[in-house]
Amino acid sequence: MIKINDKYKYDAYDILPSVSIYNLIHSTSFTNIISISDIVISDDDYRLGTIVRYFFKQKNISLPIIETDKKCWEISKSNPLYLNIKIDWRISGKIEMIEQENFITLVNADKILPGILKHLEKKLSQYSKL
Repeated sequence: MIKINDKYKYDAYDILPSVSIYNLIHSTSFTNIISISDIVISDDDYRLGTIVRYFFKQKNISLPIIETDKKCWEISKSNPLYLNIKIDWRISGKIEMIEQENFITLVNADKILPGILKHLEKKLSQYSKL
């Protein structure tokens, strides 16, 4: 599913590498990262303490960063038009530790996928159980 500002939903797997996603993004006003899939976190994930988050962005145009699932990320990874990154996201522990580790992760990720730090720096404890 593609969600833009929690309003629009589309089936993502058929349109990801096509021009449809380009048209969708350009015809929509957005203020945040586009999420292609719902992130489901299990009790096992919380016990392990981290989840893997997948992001990509088109290289040659100023478009938003897209958060996706592993399947769509693998498709985008095979396309040279996209910058891709997967990050380990801390979701368990003391809030200070969660935010510090996720900030460091984003600083490093921003070197590969510029803009990700800006979009997520105020959401450092996202998905954590507090």
